[in-house]
Formats: sequence, structure tokens, C-alpha cells
Amino acid sequence: MRITTLLLACALAGSPLASADPAVRSSPLDEYARLSEVDTQIIARLHAVNQRAAELGTFAVQQGTPDVKTYGQTFAADHRAFDDKLVELAHQHGMWTIPEDDSLTPGAKVELDSETGKLSKLEGPAFDRELLPFMAKSDDDELVKFEANIAMVTDPALESLLEDFRPTLQKDADDARRLQRPLH
Repeated sequence: MRITTLLLACALAGSPLASADPAVRSSPLDEYARLSEVDTQIIARLHAVNQRAAELGTFAVQQGTPDVKTYGQTFAADHRAFDDKLVELAHQHGMWTIPEDDSLTPGAKVELDSETGKLSKLEGPAFDRELLPFMAKSDDDELVKFEANIAMVTDPALESLLEDFRPTLQKDADDARRLQRPLH
């Protein structure tokens, strides 16, 4: 009995669980891969993009012509579904709160707020004429950022999630351009 206790004490002495230093101790979450700083920033940015996209899709449903309402429903649903997967992935890595996105420049924030303000006052064809070029350009810009994010991401599950959503983002941009044609 004394030998078993001594062996157990010696085994625990070398274990991180026996350490008095809390920084050395592991927790059950340490078994999961933590996200890198880059991956965390990508998730924060995409979460913010998805929220803005869902808001714009809701505007389209409320204020657009019938075709744009349908586009808005699909667009908002696509981004909400992607965001749900993004948040779930973050939770799987122990990130229970998505950090604030700090990637927008002050000028970009003003431009986005200005565009949202314009859209909130328009309806029907006037709304469509303002929304669709903005959406096509925004989606094209986002596709470029997406490519850069895929190249930088370190977590394989996040990379896969981005790869899976890329065709949807491309389709949304193509749909916005297609819907613009009859407006000209």
C-alpha cells in the first residue's frame, strides 16, 4: 500500500495537474485546438459581415421589388446559415464570445452606415437600383478577402467552412448582377 501511494505521488508530481502554477495546469478545453490569432480575427470579421449581410437581406425583403425580395430572403438565409456554422466552430474551439470586428476602417464604416441609411429610406425599384450594385460590389470585394482568408487560415475546419461557402458567395454576387440588368 505504501509503495502504491509513493508511486502515485511520484507520477502526479510530474503531471501538469499537480502543478501549483495555474498557467501550467491543463483544462478539458486544452484538449481542443485553440484558434490562432489570425483565425480569431477572420471569424470576428466574417461574423460581422454575416450580420450586416443578414440586415441588408432583411431590407431587401421589406423594401425591394418581388425579385429582389426573393434575392434578399436567400441572401439573408445563406449568411445566417454560414454564421451559425462559424459560431459553432468557434464554440468547438472554446471561443464562447465572438470578438468585436476591428477590420473596418473608419472610412469604410462611414460608407457602410451611409449606404444603410440611404437604403432604409427607399422602396421598390429605387431601392433595387441602390441595393443591387452595392451588393454586387460588396460580394466581389468579399470574395477577394475570402481568397486571402483561405490562404491565411490555420485551422483545417475553418478553411473547409470557408471553401464550402465560397460558391454561395459567388452565386450571391452573380444574382445581384443578374437582377441589375433589367433595371438599366
